[in-house]
Amino acid sequence: MMSNKELNELASFFTETNDAFSLYFEPYTPTDLSHRDEYIVAKERIQETIGGMHAVAPGSRAMVERAIETVAEMEGNHGLSKVIFACARRNFWREYDLPGKFGIRAEMGQTFAIAPLVTQQENQPCFGILLADRNHTRILLLQAREIRELSQDSREDQWKFRTTGTKKSVHLERAKEQPVLKHFASVAQQLLRLHQQVRFEGLLVGCRQELWPEIESEFPSDLRRIVLGHFAVDPGLVSLQEVREKAEKIIAQHDSEELNVLAQRAANAEAASGLGAIGLAQVCEALERDEVRTLLWPDPRGWFGRSAAMCAHCGHLDLKMTAKCALCGNEMRKFMRADEALVRKALSGGVEIRALRHTSLHPEEQISALLRFRAERNTPQALAS
Repeated sequence: MMSNKELNELASFFTETNDAFSLYFEPYTPTDLSHRDEYIVAKERIQETIGGMHAVAPGSRAMVERAIETVAEMEGNHGLSKVIFACARRNFWREYDLPGKFGIRAEMGQTFAIAPLVTQQENQPCFGILLADRNHTRILLLQAREIRELSQDSREDQWKFRTTGTKKSVHLERAKEQPVLKHFASVAQQLLRLHQQVRFEGLLVGCRQELWPEIESEFPSDLRRIVLGHFAVDPGLVSLQEVREKAEKIIAQHDSEELNVLAQRAANAEAASGLGAIGLAQVCEALERDEVRTLLWPDPRGWFGRSAAMCAHCGHLDLKMTAKCALCGNEMRKFMRADEALVRKALSGGVEIRALRHTSLHPEEQISALLRFRAERNTPQALAS
């Protein structure tokens, strides 16, 4: 994870000479490509995104070549994306290995491209995972694609019962289940204490399918309300990688459904003149008035063709590429992608940012916001106050 200090440093970086280089590279290793072939494909994609090396100054060209060589040495990079920010003229180089779905993106301009980074940073919650059966218990934490095991416990079934005759005793069967239920209740209390300490945002459970009702029945209400789902595994045999893959599928599905609900709520609120804003112009105006609670933005891996300008002095946003700020008269910084301006505005105001991936909404409706309140004053008046 990147610190807020580093993120703010990248967000404030500016150069008049248009040589701030940003590279996002999400590794992939198709079965029909060798690592060398993957490197060639990556090099072509990077050069294509910055319009070819012929338009790059010699110093920056060497820096871009260094970035390409860095990507060439990754060999999968343990599933982490390579993110590089560099400026040859300022002798600036920052290199990160980060979790997240970034795709391949390379840009050269006056500022670094931080919109994908901010979106990913704002969406790295911690999840608790319980693996349990009658004799095994494992508790894990998953955050930013990194999974670690906190505790593991194995117990032998000490409750042995013998029955005679052809009919089983209902009383003995019930007595046999009591230690198991006590075991699940003890595990539930352990999970609750961990949740109170760590405050993980969701809980997933891996168990044998037939045991799920018994495990869930022992959860207190504080745990039940954060359960995202359960999956079938043998807790004593499953590997951490298998657990992560199964958990991430459930989390991705949950996030997609949650974000669609948020976006639809923003659309409904906007339609009813309530606490919602839809479309770039309305969202920009709401950010100007400091009304926004949650900014919902299209997948940062996609191309967004609108531009915007932002005043470095007062933070005023303008969808017209004006040279001077209409509020304070200072020079406006121009962003070819409007998301770069809006996320900087949101970042400075402490606004939550969520990326709408795999949404069924129309592209224009994806740019939306949930508001804290709705001001009835125009933007210059609000800012002047």
